[in-house]
Amino acid sequence: MKYSLRNRLRALRPDPRKIRSASVKVISFAVIGGVFILLAWTVKEIFTKTDFFNIRDIKLVGARSDDVNLPKEKLIQMVKDTHIKDVDLSSFHKRLMSLTPQIKQATVIKEYPNRLLIKVTRRKPIAQIGAVQYYLVDKDGLVFSRSYSVPQESLPIIKGLDVNISKYTGRKCNSQKLRQALNLVMVMYNTRFNFRHEVVIVDASDRKNILFYIEDGVEVRIGSDNFNKRLNLLSKTLQEAKPDLSRVKYIDTRFDGIVIGPR
Repeated sequence: MKYSLRNRLRALRPDPRKIRSASVKVISFAVIGGVFILLAWTVKEIFTKTDFFNIRDIKLVGARSDDVNLPKEKLIQMVKDTHIKDVDLSSFHKRLMSLTPQIKQATVIKEYPNRLLIKVTRRKPIAQIGAVQYYLVDKDGLVFSRSYSVPQESLPIIKGLDVNISKYTGRKCNSQKLRQALNLVMVMYNTRFNFRHEVVIVDASDRKNILFYIEDGVEVRIGSDNFNKRLNLLSKTLQEAKPDLSRVKYIDTRFDGIVIGPR
């Protein structure tokens, strides 16, 4: 009986070998945990306190800087010496869009370790305005900042406006004549008229009777409304009748039928 009780008491005593093994494991885990904590702290200190992660460059994707007049140096100055984690992308985006109106849409991404990536969709010009200097304009009436000394190919020249277009560079021009001319040009694109015929000039001098000129200098009188219907009728007439445009002075689309005036 005493022997049995002694064995039970002995069984209840902790095994020194197991105690030593458990202690080793605890110490090992503590050391490993300490190493990880020290490593994490070191990485954090390096990341937050070194200037290696300060913004040093801006990369533009989707257009060249010259195409959208991107003021790269001015944008870099906005975030110069700023840690990449501290860059306010929302504020930067607002400033970007205000400085570069020729960008239609933009997404700003942090590209570690020290660069901002700007993905842009630029506005597309549909016409040009000018006589001595030519300015491109998009469908919304936004006048591009860059000017050209010669007309750009494949874009109709809008004339007859009552504004100094150079004063509207980088912003929208709300001239009623320009709006009407741009509406006509957009209908030309939508009906593919300008793909079948070379539209050289759109004259918006008279808002009640807009004129445009196609190949061989033929004047087309289209009025002030129903552009889609009149362009379709004009296209059909030119395709079916196939007039010799070198002998045509003007084409009038303002009536029920097409009127062709000889030279």
